[in-house]
Amino acid sequence: MLSHRIVLASLVAAFCATGAHAATVGFQLTVATTASSGDRPQFTLMNISDVETITAFTFAINAPGYWFDYIYNETVVSGSLTASRTVGQSVANETSGTTSLAYTTTGFDPTEAFRFRAELDAINTADSTTNFRSVFFNNGGAAVPNATVSVSFSDGRNLSLTLSGSAGQSSYIYSAAIDDTAKVPLPATLPLTLAGCVGLGLLARRRKS
Repeated sequence: MLSHRIVLASLVAAFCATGAHAATVGFQLTVATTASSGDRPQFTLMNISDVETITAFTFAINAPGYWFDYIYNETVVSGSLTASRTVGQSVANETSGTTSLAYTTTGFDPTEAFRFRAELDAINTADSTTNFRSVFFNNGGAAVPNATVSVSFSDGRNLSLTLSGSAGQSSYIYSAAIDDTAKVPLPATLPLTLAGCVGLGLLARRRKS
């Protein structure tokens, strides 16, 4: 009877360990505009993870000669998250700006989204009516890098992507995600497998005797 219990317990434990559910960690970014000039794009960041929260994100123009004059219309689209801007200004000033913007967030849970607008200008040029499509992507090849976004998650991981696209669209959707491997790594399952083998050996020996 004891041998039967050993075998049963080992098999159940091994099955639970190898059948762990994989979880997604990722984000979706939408860049859109309602203006024909496209110098004030709207950004919407959504958490598409299964469990992890977003703790910070950064957006960098990368193309030289341009900056964000100011950030405005910061809105929580869904959820109860809070977002604190760490790079970027909220008051228009044509003689200052930032070539990137960054936020730290709390409570940015799965399915929640945050939105804001940013005015894009040529550096030190007031209201230059710059089309974000020609600055963020397809802007000169390797010598002029496209814009990038980087997102940090509560499990310590970071995901980044480079924007790309073609002219003529009013909105662009980008996403980056990874799947976790099984929650129990291979070294942890080896003792369970060995225990099952020992249990089967004891059972066979008892029956033989």
